[in-house]
Amino acid sequence: MPRPTVFLLACALALLLPGRVPAQDSTGSPPAPSDPVGVELARLIVQGEHPTMRWRRFPDARADMARFYGARGWRTRWLEAGVLNPGGATLLARFAAAESLGLEPEDYDAGRLARTAASYASGRRPDAAETARFDLALSIDAWRFVSALRYGRVSPQAAHGTLELPRELYDLAAAVDSLADPARAGGVLMRAQPPFRHYRLLLDALAFYRRIALDSSLVLPPPTDETLKPGATYVGAARLRTLLTALGDLPDSLQPAPPPGPAADTTYAPELVEAVRNFQRRQNLKADGAIGRQTRARIEQPFPGRLLQIRLALERWRWLPHAFRSPPIFVNLPAFRLEAFRTPDDDEAQMMAMDVVVGTAYSHDTPVFTANLRYLVFRPYWEVPTSIMRAEIRPAARRDSSYLAREQFDLMRGDELVPVTRENIDAIGGAVRVRQRPGPANALGSVKFMLPNPYNIYLHDTPAKGRFAVVRRDFSHGCIRLSQPESLAVFVLRDQPTWTPALIESAKAGAEPKQVYLKRPIPTYLIYATAVARQDGRTYFYDDLYGHDATLDGLLQRGYPYPE
Repeated sequence: MPRPTVFLLACALALLLPGRVPAQDSTGSPPAPSDPVGVELARLIVQGEHPTMRWRRFPDARADMARFYGARGWRTRWLEAGVLNPGGATLLARFAAAESLGLEPEDYDAGRLARTAASYASGRRPDAAETARFDLALSIDAWRFVSALRYGRVSPQAAHGTLELPRELYDLAAAVDSLADPARAGGVLMRAQPPFRHYRLLLDALAFYRRIALDSSLVLPPPTDETLKPGATYVGAARLRTLLTALGDLPDSLQPAPPPGPAADTTYAPELVEAVRNFQRRQNLKADGAIGRQTRARIEQPFPGRLLQIRLALERWRWLPHAFRSPPIFVNLPAFRLEAFRTPDDDEAQMMAMDVVVGTAYSHDTPVFTANLRYLVFRPYWEVPTSIMRAEIRPAARRDSSYLAREQFDLMRGDELVPVTRENIDAIGGAVRVRQRPGPANALGSVKFMLPNPYNIYLHDTPAKGRFAVVRRDFSHGCIRLSQPESLAVFVLRDQPTWTPALIESAKAGAEPKQVYLKRPIPTYLIYATAVARQDGRTYFYDDLYGHDATLDGLLQRGYPYPE
């Protein structure tokens, strides 16, 4: 290649480097004109597009590739004398097994690269251009593979505009370089992934569902047009028994002794009813044992949708930081569940967990975001949001002026309490605001937990305890209602000894609001996972409450480079 062309390549490579943290100790010099492999590597990196990869454009990896190869003096990393080295062979095996991690092998050119490497092993020798293309493709795919495990593929904010999670520093190019050593590759990939117990449980659940989805002996029960109730005759009983046994919902302890043979198994028997209740609980359906429309749909399609939910949940786990300043609180919105950790390594028996109510789908979706829980307010006023004042309280007060007194609402103009007059009612949501006095009717109950955020979302008690009796609990205007607020108060104040359970009860019953700051803010994550694996081996699935799974799946279908 002429020297002016190499000089232009060098200038272009230099433009990739400013303003970025170096991935290697040195970026080295541009390739020598007499090095055709190095020159082709540099040309492809400057171009930012690879002619033979599935996802050809690589702006995501381009700067790191420039440093990676520059630091190596533009020598190949995976091909030695035209043959794939052991590190490259191990890496291709990892790509081929990407499904076990919830990833797609062909996103990392697993099949094409393996076939090409096999042709080299058979004696075919690539020329300089092909050598550069193969080696660079393997490096880019390795970079993307490690990045997918470390950070996820899609950025949190692309999937949820409200979720801002800064990326922790991680040297992707150095990790790629380490993968060339087969003895280190497993450890590198393991450390790249989230260190959390429930992430690993989800990987186990993925393996389980992939395995039984491929089981040819599992023939799905025939469809039924009507709701199937206990004791009914059902020709699909034997198939249903086999499926529920495979899923773990019909354990040996429920099986009759001896179990009926297929020919005699034609009744929706008590053990099948109980197994269906187990199945319904895991699907967050009403556990009545009747096989109606929703239960039937899940039984008739038990695998593809569930596998997708697990893969999307794994993606979201990879967005989270690998370490927290203090043990976090998670609120999983579609699961209607709060879990608070005492230590980063808590198992389920050590966690504090409770049911919650979240924002109503389609009208008051609770945003997915993170903030720090900083203080509590016992006996709080409820400062009614403007949207509720205008849409609900002002119309109700216009219809019936006694409504405000009955509901313990005050009208406020600035800091001044104003009388209930037609003029002041008409000004509600404008110059006049509404607040609700502390007491049994207060919408926030006896305590609220404040995590300052732009969305005015917080956690709180509620007088509407009956809402916790149903399985789908999206009833609020966006805030999180707690089934056990007293337990959470004791939990978050556990390192402040003066706040004994007795003092907390006293504050809850006090006459005036009382604000209590925490010694250490608690990171609180409002997350979205429709698949949750438990330590008992069961996996629970939830509806895509706000449509976020569909959004994330659509983004992932676009392929690399994924939106930031």
